[in-house]
Amino acid sequence: MMVLVFSGSDTLPDAKKLERALRHAIPDLPSQAFSQDGNTQALAVPYRDSLITIMNIEAPAPLAESDPQIRNAWYWPAAWSELKTHRSHMVVSVGGGLDGQMRARLLARVLVPVLAAMTNPIGLCNVGSGTLLSHAMAMSLIGQPDSVALPLFMSCHFAREADGAFPKPAICASTKGLSDFGLMEVEVRGYRGQVPDLYQFILGFAAYLIEQRPTIADGHTIGRGGDERITVKVQKSMYYDAQVYCLYF
Repeated sequence: MMVLVFSGSDTLPDAKKLERALRHAIPDLPSQAFSQDGNTQALAVPYRDSLITIMNIEAPAPLAESDPQIRNAWYWPAAWSELKTHRSHMVVSVGGGLDGQMRARLLARVLVPVLAAMTNPIGLCNVGSGTLLSHAMAMSLIGQPDSVALPLFMSCHFAREADGAFPKPAICASTKGLSDFGLMEVEVRGYRGQVPDLYQFILGFAAYLIEQRPTIADGHTIGRGGDERITVKVQKSMYYDAQVYCLYF
């Protein structure tokens, strides 16, 4: 799992400062850590069955207003106007043998001291899921070590259904990021409502999949409150060459 952290400053915290911040946040880190000085400063720390890596890049990341991450950040209307001013960025990753939930929790723990050590953090982007979050949004999520900060690890694309596809105008949706947890992605068809409401529903269903690992077969139904039942089909994705859970409203 990898995250880019965007900074409005030309200068990023050096490897020694980051190492001190990491050890304060994660006291049981091993004594051996490896840092490299130079124009690109890197820190690598083995932790249990994983490897934490942090790299300073004192140059802007390649971003464009037309990028899907920017266009899909409906919850952060000022994303492009703020991010286009960034001057440098950091690459933070966690890899290794831990399962998806443990990697996600560890990455969130690492991001707390990283963001605190930066002088002008603007926001971050999860490379795998494409999620884009402002600094304030990220900090509100990653400070809870006992739960997966799901909005950081799962993005959701929304679009209007084609005319005539359903009896009434509706929207569809598709997630990206659940595969990092060993799960199929989730898609939605025929939802007649607002995007924020559907997003919260998908978040809840995805959290249920991650935490409970239920067995959901093609044709099963799930409840949404009251007597409403939603049919789940296992079928090919609208966007990917993979099977997904598709929820039909």
